[in-house]
Amino acid sequence: MKLAVLSDLHANHPALEAVFADLPNTIDNEIYLGDFVGLMGFPRETVIAAREHADFAVKGNHDVAVLERKEGHVNSQALSEFECEQTWAALDAEHRDWIAGLQPYAELPDFGLLLAHAKPTPEAAIGISPRNAGVEKGGFTQVAASVDTITFDYVMLGHTHEQAVLDCSRFGNNVTVLNPGSIGQPMGEANYAVVDLCDDSVDLRTVEYDVDPVISRLEDAGVPMTWW
Repeated sequence: MKLAVLSDLHANHPALEAVFADLPNTIDNEIYLGDFVGLMGFPRETVIAAREHADFAVKGNHDVAVLERKEGHVNSQALSEFECEQTWAALDAEHRDWIAGLQPYAELPDFGLLLAHAKPTPEAAIGISPRNAGVEKGGFTQVAASVDTITFDYVMLGHTHEQAVLDCSRFGNNVTVLNPGSIGQPMGEANYAVVDLCDDSVDLRTVEYDVDPVISRLEDAGVPMTWW
């Protein structure tokens, strides 16, 4: 069985479309690790596409902040307001309810998978606290030591935008920790991963795409400042 693992879309539909075009035709299931919404200008298109494609999904800190708390989640008040206003204007109740119905943490024991947006516990999975920066690759061995390696073969995390994978069996814990990277940000390159459960392999993939439609959409929407 082959899985496509996608995370941190951040409302970047052109990037997501580039990933769809790159997906091998042998993919059996698509897994999404949260942050469907964000600053990149295409919240409606992104959520609709992800909902149609997702076989399993968790939500992220931007999803909770914007759609449940009605506040942006950026280190700029102006951009936070822009993120919140643009997302609420674009999404109808059906799409908001779909994301709200997701959890930030999920266990799929039949597949040997543990999914979380930020950290692999129900309490810290969402990553909305300013102190919760997620798990960088340097912390993967600690993650592996903390999970049930009888039940789980893979721990899949997002949030940091750092594409990385580590087979922790050589450190005494028979689990692989994976972050597929971010699709939505930074602009220009969309990162994701393909996991083959049959041969226990992980392919980290990067797709380049045209950023002009994203920039045009943001400028047309009156983005208050640039960061690209």
